[in-house]
Amino acid sequence: MATPSETKRPDLNLLAMEVHANAERHGFWHVNTSCQHCLCLVICELAEAVDADRKGNTADVECYKIVMQEWEDAAEREADPKQYQYELESNFKLYIKDTVGDELADATIRLLDIAGAKQLPITTGTAVDEYGKQDTFTERIYDIMHELTDCQLALVARVNNGISLLEKLADTYDIDLWWQVQEKMRYNHSRPYKHGKKY
Repeated sequence: MATPSETKRPDLNLLAMEVHANAERHGFWHVNTSCQHCLCLVICELAEAVDADRKGNTADVECYKIVMQEWEDAAEREADPKQYQYELESNFKLYIKDTVGDELADATIRLLDIAGAKQLPITTGTAVDEYGKQDTFTERIYDIMHELTDCQLALVARVNNGISLLEKLADTYDIDLWWQVQEKMRYNHSRPYKHGKKY
């Protein structure tokens, strides 16, 4: 099982720019999108995390790492990029996609995209909410949704608090959030325009 300490927390301001650049390449910012639209899509990802939790869908990180081991060397990936992409996509779908960790990564990526698009500094750690031992997964997701929709907070605070609470939630469930984000970004890199969706 992955543990929160396995992957070092990246520079989130640099990561936000990278996430946003990829989102632009895939057509998600070709029209002027409102903050409400963007935050609604984050909430959709959180709802999908709840659905994954209800179904007991958790990532098999160890199997994924084993089957992708041979592609850890950059020279191997560059030597046969088509095969690497095929292996990445098929194994990601088999072991990671649509699991709780994957959906939490999607929500985090969308918040990073907002930060990159709106040039919001990411500091995190400002959320005042603390989870109690009695909180269920759904109650914790609700708390994050509440934070994202609190119109009394500036957008920068909502984004930072959302990322901070997602980190806490992932830690609680022994999900290596930044590894999940890293792998989802690799998977997203070669997906079709708007990932084959309307928006």
